Amino acid sequence: MIAAFPGRAQREPGPSQAPASGTVPGQARDKPVEGWRDCVDAVAASWIGTPFHDHGEVRGAGVDCAKLLKCVFREAGLIPDIAIGHYSPQFYLHQPREEFLAWVMRFAGEIPLERVQPGDVVLYKLGLCFAHGAIVVKPGWPHIIHAHAAGKVVRRAFGSSPHLGLPVLDKKYFTLKQSAQ
Repeated sequence: MIAAFPGRAQREPGPSQAPASGTVPGQARDKPVEGWRDCVDAVAASWIGTPFHDHGEVRGAGVDCAKLLKCVFREAGLIPDIAIGHYSPQFYLHQPREEFLAWVMRFAGEIPLERVQPGDVVLYKLGLCFAHGAIVVKPGWPHIIHAHAAGKVVRRAFGSSPHLGLPVLDKKYFTLKQSAQ
């Protein structure tokens, strides 16, 4: 373990965190390489146990659901290192602007539930807009990894009943644009 913040520990990268053949962590690709879904699955699993922290993006120290998606796909080498501007943790209670949805759609295309596979993303509409995201992991839907605010940690869960504290009004599923048919 290496220190991320005083009093907090961060896991050192291990073999299970290695990216799929042909990927380079932190570099975006024109299209996903073969094995990208396995890489996303492994990187997402490496974040399990990280405390929930609004706006955080440090494995082992803190992350929220939006930054978890960004960090996992960036570490897998599938998206560039982008800035996500400041947002209120309760934005979905006060305004209907689909900012989270727009951010995901920059890199992913919507797909029907029947096409969801490990490495895809699910967004949940809570309140006035889509406000929670998770990564579908092996063996496939409904298995997810997400930064769970109520549970205060990144954990595995069943995406069909994520217990988010508010009623889920809608769900949308996404896959990287390069792999969407």
